[in-house]
Amino acid sequence: LCDNDVEQQKILLWWIAHIFQHPDAKSFNPVLISGEGAGKGTLLKIISRLCGRSKVLETANPLEYVFGKFNDTMTDAVVVNINECRKKDMIEVIEKLKELIADPTLWIQGKGVKKFSMTSHHRFITTTNNEDPIPTKEGDRRNHIIRASDELKGDIEYFKDINNLIDDDEFIYSIYLYLMNLPDVPRVFDVEHFPKTEYQEELKEASKDYAVLWLEDFVRDCLDDKDIKDKSNHRLTSQEVFSSYRQFSESNKLKCERNTVSFMKHLSLMKMDGIEKVKGAKGMRMTKFDLNVLAKKFMIGCQIDAQKLDNKEDDDEEDDDDEC
Repeated sequence: LCDNDVEQQKILLWWIAHIFQHPDAKSFNPVLISGEGAGKGTLLKIISRLCGRSKVLETANPLEYVFGKFNDTMTDAVVVNINECRKKDMIEVIEKLKELIADPTLWIQGKGVKKFSMTSHHRFITTTNNEDPIPTKEGDRRNHIIRASDELKGDIEYFKDINNLIDDDEFIYSIYLYLMNLPDVPRVFDVEHFPKTEYQEELKEASKDYAVLWLEDFVRDCLDDKDIKDKSNHRLTSQEVFSSYRQFSESNKLKCERNTVSFMKHLSLMKMDGIEKVKGAKGMRMTKFDLNVLAKKFMIGCQIDAQKLDNKEDDDEEDDDDEC
């Protein structure tokens, strides 16, 4: 399930052990992607035996049972398995999911029942055959995506053996003891600094806001433009900025659904260092781009400190003299 990656295995084991070692703490959402029959369901069977079946909610309709108005199926659950989610659905509820993962309280509403608040120790895990199931971005502190190996697909004997073991109480108890004694399980997960899988990096790139993709391209072009003399104070009107974005969208066959006003508002709400509103000639409102700051953010070009480079050359010369 972790594509034979030891670091990712440690993270997934931590997530499972955390349920038992720190039952009153909140966690993160591992997203396991694989072909059908790779073992995701088997993992959930083991977790169900460890927690008790009533404590695991598995749903292929999270929009209704997890994020919907009537969510009383969440009342007794500890582990919530979002199964076979579609990205278009998850885009609609991703902010709600982030809240549920982190918030210590949960409001429960059943049909014909008064709404009430409960302490939430819910842990979320997403399992899917969908290759691109959930939006992710730089600094994602809630979701950790792993593309599983499909090497066990079709291995009937393997799954027959392990399912027989799952029914054995001593087998389950041995797993419980292993998890309770697993060392270094953090109470609070620093998901942002987990080693990311290459697959998550690819999904992160694919999920980038079009405005961010444009901005990277815009900064790169401006740095190469010799007519822009002051790279730290490049000023454009709103119309000029939007025209650049629209040209980028058209050349990359992206659907441009914004107008000048909505795009400039979106750019402002991004609150990115290196972009600020200023007044130009005759009080005209303009946007100032500090191309050097933005280049550093997007790691464009060679960000080498000239003084450090000079010092290194001096050190190299001294080393040569020593050798002589």
